[in-house]
Amino acid sequence: MRIIQNITQGLKDKEIADNLHISVSTVRNHINKLFEELDVASRSQLISLL
Repeated sequence: MRIIQNITQGLKDKEIADNLHISVSTVRNHINKLFEELDVASRSQLISLL
């Protein structure tokens, strides 16, 4: 949920990683899994589901 919240604020992967104290690759992995689970292809599609 925290990654989704950061995405809705328009933050980039690096900014999300810094906010959550995790690596950029971990952020990307989480985002890719979210995209797969929610069957979306972009951040804007993800936000539109909320």
